[in-house]
Amino acid sequence: MTTHTTTEAGLPIDTRFQQPATEDQLQRTAAALREKGHAVEIVDTAADARAVANRLLPTDRSVLTVSSETLRISGLDDDINASGRFDAVRPKLMQLREEGRFDEMRTLGAAPDVVVGSVHAVTEDGRLLTASGSGSQLGLLFTLVALREERADHPGRFDIAGFLSGAALALLLLGLDAGAREGWGTAPVLVPLAAGLALAAVFVVIELARSEPMIDLRLLKDRLFRTGNLLMLPASGALMGVLFLVPLLLQYQMGVDATDSGLVTMFQELGMMAFLPLAGRLYPRIGPRRLLTTGFGVIAAAQAVLITVGPGTTLWVVRLSLAALGAGMALTVISLQAASFAAVAPAAIARASSVFSTTRQVASAAGVAAVATLLTTRTDARLAGPGDRGADLADRQEALFAAYHDVFLLTTALALIGFLIALRVRDSDAITTMRPVPTGMKNRSAQAPRQ
Repeated sequence: MTTHTTTEAGLPIDTRFQQPATEDQLQRTAAALREKGHAVEIVDTAADARAVANRLLPTDRSVLTVSSETLRISGLDDDINASGRFDAVRPKLMQLREEGRFDEMRTLGAAPDVVVGSVHAVTEDGRLLTASGSGSQLGLLFTLVALREERADHPGRFDIAGFLSGAALALLLLGLDAGAREGWGTAPVLVPLAAGLALAAVFVVIELARSEPMIDLRLLKDRLFRTGNLLMLPASGALMGVLFLVPLLLQYQMGVDATDSGLVTMFQELGMMAFLPLAGRLYPRIGPRRLLTTGFGVIAAAQAVLITVGPGTTLWVVRLSLAALGAGMALTVISLQAASFAAVAPAAIARASSVFSTTRQVASAAGVAAVATLLTTRTDARLAGPGDRGADLADRQEALFAAYHDVFLLTTALALIGFLIALRVRDSDAITTMRPVPTGMKNRSAQAPRQ
């Protein structure tokens, strides 16, 4: 029998963790957990653990099982979801998925009484460890360790009026959300939409009149900064809309569990990570215009591929599409962040960053809201097609996929709008952010001896 001391990636394996914990280690760990307020029971076998869990779980409360190999292998997953003894949430979610009732799914899965899962390790000092598949938490660590706080000499007073009128976005999103449920001509939709538009107009008037506004809209007078913020709308809106849609498509239509769904969507991050360095090297040489148009073109093509996804589509189509989406976003993000601030005065950089970040957040929120609303309305419309398509299972599945295709068509259109806007960008406006390659380096490259 061969013993491997390294992983497939060449990382060393600590073989000490192959040994079962001793009785002393178990007792120390249990004592530490109890000191932290955990109830602890030590058992000898997986069957014993299964029996304890069955005894402890309430039968009169809703119980949700999360993705866990421990639950599956031990049989506890079947005990909870298939035995009929418990008020299991997951079977209900699967049934709602089949019926296309996504709003009810979100409500039911948001707050179960009991969640049953597992951890990857327990330390002797009573800590529960879980591993992250994406490593996204490293961003917070970097922020705490590496970033320095910048303080303005004259930050100004808190803009209360601007803050309150900023509720316009919340009202607009509320109206969008209600539109899919109540009908677009009803009061629960028209009132918040009208109030949101009115408050948005008030917000603009207030911010333009303030000497120290919360959001300095006057910075949008600069053409390149204004164009950059305008491009952020289709970029963030399309990206967040797709990242909201794809997990729903994978889990509710293609039968992929949550873990594998996360592994599929991870390809978007991998594509972005792979192309960010390339985008950083290309930007000083070719400028923002060609990078932006290429980026939006790739994003549109990647989302157009998602329109073709159906019941028999391999997951690699989705993976490669998301990787291409990430690559396009890398080209777009680098160009937007560098070029948008090219003509902004150093003293106004902090305020310009606030405007840019606000645009990105508004676009992301609006993109998700629009996509969710459109998915609900298109699902209802597709299921109510000729011959009551919801009656037959095959027809229902076809109708649900078609609803997703309708929404992906919208996100593709957003990317194409970004492409058209990017054609208006002038590299000459961003010349201060572009570093020409020194002549000496070009000559040395040209005269390098052949091997």
